[in-house]
Amino acid sequence: MAAQPGIDLLGPVDGISFDIYNRFEPVNELYLDNCFISTSYDATAHFESTVMDVLSMYSMITGKVL
Repeated sequence: MAAQPGIDLLGPVDGISFDIYNRFEPVNELYLDNCFISTSYDATAHFESTVMDVLSMYSMITGKVL
């Protein structure tokens, strides 16, 4: 587990729980089929990765950077 060094700093803990989610990414040839599909939404705070995905899609569709 990648978080183990940080968990070790806590000392004894009663229990650890976490969720695992599948994450999907489009595999189509978007410039061939003109179908722009976002990646799966994830649990990051404030939807940072979702916003980055939407900005990337906007740039691919319009050719402009926001």
